Amino acid sequence: MGGDNAPEIVINGAEIIKQRSPNIDLVFVGDEVQIHKLLDQT
Repeated sequence: MGGDNAPEIVINGAEIIKQRSPNIDLVFVGDEVQIHKLLDQT
């Protein structure tokens, strides 16, 4: 999960799409510790 403002911006976008489409499954690829830390904050 690279790019400008990543991975925070990716997780924020994922939160928005989950609200709009609750039946969607998401797969995150990258630093597992960092991803879990951000997901726990949402």
